[in-house]
Amino acid sequence: MKHVNVTTPRRYQPIALSDYFLNLPDDETLKFKVKVWADAIVVLVTDASFSSLFYEVVIGGGGNSRGFIRKRTIANLNTKVNILEDNQLNAAEHRAFWVSWKGGHIEVGRGLTVRSLSSKYMEWVDSNPLDITAVYVKSIDVAEFTIYGKTENPRKYTANVDKRVIASLIVTFFVRSRLECSITCHKESSCINFNYKRSTQLCELMQASKTDAIMKDSEYTFYF
Repeated sequence: MKHVNVTTPRRYQPIALSDYFLNLPDDETLKFKVKVWADAIVVLVTDASFSSLFYEVVIGGGGNSRGFIRKRTIANLNTKVNILEDNQLNAAEHRAFWVSWKGGHIEVGRGLTVRSLSSKYMEWVDSNPLDITAVYVKSIDVAEFTIYGKTENPRKYTANVDKRVIASLIVTFFVRSRLECSITCHKESSCINFNYKRSTQLCELMQASKTDAIMKDSEYTFYF
């Protein structure tokens, strides 16, 4: 199982999980850990433009004293679930949660065991469910999310010749071939793409997002 580290900006700026090459789960669930003092928010949207219809799951809302499930319609944002519960989040440690939205049945629980009755603490069933096509995360402050799931191109990578990404480097080492670099990235749970330097057979495993800067470098090929 791959995991991707996502850091959100302040002031509720949303980050699309697709920017980190994460597929929308077939089972309509999300497993993650997050470290922030309040307001860890998962947004389930019907279109990538974030324009009108979506669900919003708020963990540690109201200054880390509440939990919410909301539905955005064309008219307004309606709160469907509002629970009182202190200290769901902690700024000093990662805490694990899961969210499920299968068939408009929105469920939220602690830990990484999805749909566990013992861990579930929020749920709501939408009688007119939305067709979710993308997932975003955001927070009131800088939040560290670790997202668990499958990434795109687990075995086949696309080459961007004469390009190199230097952000989000995991590890650097020498290999015997580009194929060995590719296989190592596939096996490494935190790797989603890599740089390969042809002249020295240097392999750089990455967790670069689609928004990271790509540099021109004739010695390298960036594979994503």
